[in-house]
Amino acid sequence: MENKRRKKRLLLLLLLLFFLVLFWVYRSFVTRPDKTVVTPASIQVSDKGLSEPEKIIKCQSVVVALKATTELFTYIAGNKVMADYRIGATSNEESFKVQILNNNGQVYMWEPPIYFGGPKPENPRGLKAKAPDFKYDVNLTTEDTVERFGKSPLSGDHVCYEWDGTDSVFQVPSDFEFDESEDIKLKVREKLSRVCQVCETASSEEIRAACRKNLVCD
Repeated sequence: MENKRRKKRLLLLLLLLFFLVLFWVYRSFVTRPDKTVVTPASIQVSDKGLSEPEKIIKCQSVVVALKATTELFTYIAGNKVMADYRIGATSNEESFKVQILNNNGQVYMWEPPIYFGGPKPENPRGLKAKAPDFKYDVNLTTEDTVERFGKSPLSGDHVCYEWDGTDSVFQVPSDFEFDESEDIKLKVREKLSRVCQVCETASSEEIRAACRKNLVCD
């Protein structure tokens, strides 16, 4: 009987020792010397350095003529302006696209290809230049207020609003190669002259002036 009692006591001591070792191993994984227990409640993420997303204003101008519709989409955020011109016509020759980006004085210009069932152009090229004095004055009107002008054969509207799109609009296309240009302001004006010639068909000077202002022709 005495031997059985000793064996039971020994077994209890061994079990107690086993649980003490197990508890010590557990504590060693979830604690650090002189630190609190690492639990989800004690882990915090600092919001230091985070900033509000930059507000982007988008303006949309549409000019409707007899043979074509001219559109201008501009995006403005701080010292960055992106202008996207489009002329939609019934033929490839009369249709036209040009995009201009002014990113803090670094100016880019390129012509996105227009597809009418033809092959995709290879190695498209654009222009770039450092031009701190480059000016592009968008007609910033009251947000969410549509302004209309003109009548047939030339009419249009203009509206600005806060843009909440997710795509980055202040990036140049990765499939274009950009050549340095010493006279990029002149090149921009040459492209805009093709866009703005639609304003010359206006029936009055007032409509012509509104058209040129909304398309940033001057």
